[in-house]
Parts: sequence; structure tokens; C-alpha cells
Amino acid sequence: MARSVYIQPMTPLELKLGALRMAKGLSQAELAARAGVSRATINRIENGRSRTVNLDMLAAIAKALDVAPAALIGETASKKRGSRD
Repeated sequence: MARSVYIQPMTPLELKLGALRMAKGLSQAELAARAGVSRATINRIENGRSRTVNLDMLAAIAKALDVAPAALIGETASKKRGSRD
């Protein structure tokens, strides 16, 4: 059974997914096809109507966008836990 992540309203995932998708020049339908999910799923995530996201789905969407899954949820390679900027 795949694990899911609870999404708080207006999370980094919602904000970043749309921005990354548009930066790559992809429509919701194109991203959905690449990730193996429905366009409605991408739309629900981007518009905050999906409260959980399966971790496997998150990984598939990240792969389709050619980014690390952490990039979708707010983590960046330059920021490490506990570091102070």
C-alpha cells in the first residue's frame, strides 16, 4: 500500500507544481501524460483540491518535470536541515 502525504491549504506543492510545469512549457494534460496520472489530478493538486498526494505519484510528477521530488515540496539542494542563512 502506497503512503500518502497530507497537504495543508496552499502548500509549496500547489504553488511549485504550477510554476515548474509552466516553466517547462507543459500543459496540465502534457504533464499528466508524462507522469502517468490524469489531467484532473494535476488540476486538483495545483488548485488545492487534493488533500493527499501519494508518494509514488509525487515521484512520478517530479520525474516528468525533471526535478527531485523535494523540489515540489519546498526543499532545495542548497538548504539543509538545521542550517541558518
